[in-house]
Amino acid sequence: MKGFKYIILIFVILFLYKVSYSQKDYPFKPGEEVSYVISYNWGFIWIDVGEAKFSVKERKIKNMNFLELEGWGKTYSSWDNFFKVRDYYKSIVYPESLKPVYFLRDIQEGDIKFKITYKFIRKKKLVYAERKGNTGIHHLDTVKVSDNTYDLLSIIYYSRTLDFDHLKENQKVPVSIMLDRKFEKLYFRYIGKEIFKNKKIGKYKAIKLKVLTVPSLEFKGGETMTIWITDDKNHIPIWIESPISVGSVKVRLKSYKNLKYPLSSKLD
Repeated sequence: MKGFKYIILIFVILFLYKVSYSQKDYPFKPGEEVSYVISYNWGFIWIDVGEAKFSVKERKIKNMNFLELEGWGKTYSSWDNFFKVRDYYKSIVYPESLKPVYFLRDIQEGDIKFKITYKFIRKKKLVYAERKGNTGIHHLDTVKVSDNTYDLLSIIYYSRTLDFDHLKENQKVPVSIMLDRKFEKLYFRYIGKEIFKNKKIGKYKAIKLKVLTVPSLEFKGGETMTIWITDDKNHIPIWIESPISVGSVKVRLKSYKNLKYPLSSKLD
């Protein structure tokens, strides 16, 4: 596993469709935590190499209320000698829109360490992006963005507010996101609803999507990523599959707590 960015990117799939929830109707609440297992494929062998966790909590800054979204990714200790990963993400968002005001990506992947921060200037439709790393190279960028631009973490929670009952099969939904200090426009494709069954997690009523990724060091590019989310009020991802530049990855639901609604999509 080369880095937690794989896991985050895998979740970036729903984006920028019409929001059908008010704040009080969000499908999550402060205190929610969801964890996943990451597997990597060598030939015909799938091996569990790490895990990821996401959480949400309330935050007050200068007498203003925000939500603080966090994500962690790490390899298991048995894999640290091969390629050690300790990644952390944080996004501070407006509770009424989930649009970010601040984003942090703090990365340790093998011998590489760096931090990327975004400061969103909403009135000017700008993002001040900064990157510092152990290579001694320091980047500062000012990026022009659209009003509906999210970061890698806030888009996960925003996506869960979407109403899939109003999407048609094979309908494309555009995305707008800050990715590696660049403004990117992508899309996901709504495939439909089905019963997802796997012996590791059980059986669920699920929503299936395909995701367009851009060619990069990590991804081959194209509509190759597939994700299944719960077909209930929680809309949490349960299973993700994607080829990467070398091999493939799978992400499966491990545990959850403090969900806002019962996980009614689970069938066994």
